[in-house]
Amino acid sequence: MPGELVAEQPERISYAYVENGKTYSTVVGLFSEGKLVPLEGPYEPLQDDLVVGIISEVRFSGYSVDVNCPYAAFLSSREIRERFEMGDAVFARIVKADEVKNLDVGDAKKLPPGRLVRVSSVKIPRIIGKKNSMVDMICANTGC
Repeated sequence: MPGELVAEQPERISYAYVENGKTYSTVVGLFSEGKLVPLEGPYEPLQDDLVVGIISEVRFSGYSVDVNCPYAAFLSSREIRERFEMGDAVFARIVKADEVKNLDVGDAKKLPPGRLVRVSSVKIPRIIGKKNSMVDMICANTGC
């Protein structure tokens, strides 16, 4: 919980702060093996992440893509062969995420019509499971 003691000595841990020589949590999360994993929070994009996004704006030079994070991503029309329209769902790779969170995506492929399910980004490792156990179970039971 926020404000909960995670270490008796000052330590440099993500999502934690040091006060009076002790380290405290800033988020609701799990603390294990010196790491604090938040259970809530926005998606923090990293280079080479694979994402599903929605085309939110068509521009002359490319597309703005909503990847469900606080920052807009840009898909250059030079990087792709097919054309997209507003509202299209795409599967893409984050090519660049710089220090001011300018995002460039590439290798975009249009997804067929279907249903998108919104999941908190911090819960993705739980959905995948150890050695893909949950993904394998979902695939076996849904046939997708």
